[in-house]
Amino acid sequence: VSCGTVISDSVIVNEISYGEATSGAAIVQGTTVHEGQRFAKSSATAFRRGGRSSEDHAETALREGKDELSRLADALKIPNVVDTAYRYYTMARIHHFHRPRRENAAICLYIACRQQHGNTTMLIDFADLIRCNVFDLGATYKQFLKAISLEDEIESIPLIEIEPLILKYAKRLEFGNYTKLVANDAAAILSRMDRDWIVTGRQPAALCGACLILAARMNNFRRSVREVVYVVKAGEVSIHKRLEEFRRTKAGRMTVK
Repeated sequence: VSCGTVISDSVIVNEISYGEATSGAAIVQGTTVHEGQRFAKSSATAFRRGGRSSEDHAETALREGKDELSRLADALKIPNVVDTAYRYYTMARIHHFHRPRRENAAICLYIACRQQHGNTTMLIDFADLIRCNVFDLGATYKQFLKAISLEDEIESIPLIEIEPLILKYAKRLEFGNYTKLVANDAAAILSRMDRDWIVTGRQPAALCGACLILAARMNNFRRSVREVVYVVKAGEVSIHKRLEEFRRTKAGRMTVK
C-alpha cells in the first residue's frame, strides 16, 4: 500500500441502501454481481431508464433454459442430471455459445448423462425428442465442447456400456419375466460377434438389434426386424447385414442348445 497510489476502490457490503432521484423516485444505490455474471449490474440505472438491461435479459434466458432442461429431463426420465446440466448451460452463456435453446439444453443434458455410471441415454434420444437431425446435433455438440474447452475432459469419460443398453432395449420389446434372460443371451451373442470381428467398425444400435432378434427367437419369442428397428433406432438394412454376417460364422451354424 505504501509504494503505490490507489486509483479506485470498491467496497462490497451486504446492506442495501436507497436514494431519491431528481424526479422523486426511489432508487437502489450501488451495484450487484450475480452468479455467472462477468460485470456488475447497476440497479439504479436500469430503474431510471424504465427498461430492462442486458443483465435482466441474461437472467431471463438462464431461467428459461433451466425450465427447458427440466422439461427434457422429465421426458427422458433423467431428472437427477438437471443441476449438472444447468452448470454447463451457464458456461455456454458465459462463453457466448448461442444456439437454439432446445439444442443447448439437449447437449448439456447429454454431457451430464455421459458422466453417470450405467448411462443408457444416447444423443439420438435427444435428437428424437427435440426433432433435430442427430448428425447436426452431434456437430453442435463438438462445437460446444470446443467453445467451453471441455474436449480433453469429455474424451476421458468412458463410452456407454453395452450391457445396460441391451437391457434397456429388451425392456421396450416386452419380454415379460424373460426380459433379463433374453438380454443375457443377446449380450452373449454380441460377445461372440466381437470374437469374430463383426463388432469392429459397426454401429452399436444395429448390433444390439441383431443380437436381440436372435436372443428372442432362441427363447421362443417372435419379434420382427421392423419392431426392433423402432426400438433401437437403426436401419433395417443394417440389421439384416449384421444377421447375414453372423450367419456366415461358425457360431451362426450352431444349434440353440
